[in-house]
Amino acid sequence: MTRPYQQLLRLNSKLPMIGHSPNEVINHSLLCPTMALSLPFSLFQRQSDLEAITDTLLFSDLMAEFQAARAAQDPPELDWSSDGCSYSPDDPFGFDFLQSCQRHDFGYRNYKAQGRFDDAGKSRIDNNFKSDFIIKDKNFQFIS
Repeated sequence: MTRPYQQLLRLNSKLPMIGHSPNEVINHSLLCPTMALSLPFSLFQRQSDLEAITDTLLFSDLMAEFQAARAAQDPPELDWSSDGCSYSPDDPFGFDFLQSCQRHDFGYRNYKAQGRFDDAGKSRIDNNFKSDFIIKDKNFQFIS
């Protein structure tokens, strides 16, 4: 099954790319001066697409959809690493927060890599983290 963002990436990556993250991407047009003129727009469009995909995975997709994309590392240009629930247990008092922590880590890491990690972005990611585990266990009362 092709996810909508996979189609978006295919449409907007007209130039062949090598690499797995925005920092590692090497564009073949660097070798061809006539294609080099399209390089800045192509990279800008690719970055814009990755930001939109990041937001969809963080704020729109259900946790199961996010976890499926995470398991597939799809798209590979995004940072899927996670240290779980960093400074707390993954399942305090029997509540499993690991998946919520993984999505929270995904948000922080990719917003930082994309240069979007400001107070508003951090707050939005943190509020989504709170929503994720409230949805996971509706009996859990988050104290803010």
